[in-house]
Amino acid sequence: MDDDPPILKFDEHCDAAAEDTRVRCPKCRKRIFMHATQCEYCGIHFEGEAWEFSPSIRQNSRTAPFGIPGWVLAVVATIVLVALLLSMLL
Repeated sequence: MDDDPPILKFDEHCDAAAEDTRVRCPKCRKRIFMHATQCEYCGIHFEGEAWEFSPSIRQNSRTAPFGIPGWVLAVVATIVLVALLLSMLL
């Protein structure tokens, strides 16, 4: 029993994976840790964390006006459309 490998809990794995996530530096485009406040290669400082300035993160975050995610607006629009169609049928 002493030779059993340690068990990695899913939450611990997610936390470790999130800490190791890398993004591209907006200046030199090298891969750096997303929570970095300075690029380890070109030395640029960020007012916040690197992920906030990464073009790949900004392009992938599909937000509508007022910071509402696009999927939320799609769900609301679908509900409104269904409600209108049901009201026309009844």
